[in-house]
Amino acid sequence: MKTVKVRNVVLGEGKVKICAPVVARDAAQLLEAVKLISSPEIDLLEFRADFYRESRVSAMRILRTAAGGRPLLFTIRTKAEGGEADLSDEAYREQILEAAGEADLVDLEYARFKRMEDGKDFLRRLQESGTGVIGSFHDFQATPPAEEITAKLCAMQEAGFDIGKIAVMPASEEDVLRLMTASVRMKEGLADRPYITMSMGKKGLLTRCAGAFTGSCLTFGTAGSSSAPGQIPVPDLKKILDILEP
Repeated sequence: MKTVKVRNVVLGEGKVKICAPVVARDAAQLLEAVKLISSPEIDLLEFRADFYRESRVSAMRILRTAAGGRPLLFTIRTKAEGGEADLSDEAYREQILEAAGEADLVDLEYARFKRMEDGKDFLRRLQESGTGVIGSFHDFQATPPAEEITAKLCAMQEAGFDIGKIAVMPASEEDVLRLMTASVRMKEGLADRPYITMSMGKKGLLTRCAGAFTGSCLTFGTAGSSSAPGQIPVPDLKKILDILEP
């Protein structure tokens, strides 16, 4: 399986990496959040731009300085996708393209990608700018069958995304196991590149720590505000990963 190198971080090799989301609504909150992200336990930073109400380009530049040599991921989600932004498809495209000049990675919702007439050209354009692209699928209501989860991750590979990501909501322990089963199937032969999987909420906490078992290359931990249900504070997450990983 090939790896993805972003600055000094290699995804898909070695230990599971930790990404901390930065959630802020304005410059004042952003500067406060920056104080919390200096921990060496954080491998990547994610700017959740849908929460931000001021210049996102200026915010990215502040975060680029604060990140040091660590990679920076740009993510913007609409309300329909579990986020805060209210964007048309065209405005969403513009935000992603603008971020590609500042971020090392951008998150592109797979459902939006599928709706784009020029989706593959758009993806190629982002990658040619030197930015890695995470294709992401979120289901905040349920957990699809394992076969559907693996099919989506394989489709993201075939489309050319650098990394595929699946996040689902469990209603039962069986749902959590279904997500983990799908992830292990990817690890055992379906994956040809790094992928990220997680089951959200309290029931899904286990999946955020189980990357060494399931093959998920990245997990999200909080350094301040959380951006999704079930995220674990970075210091606690790091301790658990150190115990579980070989």
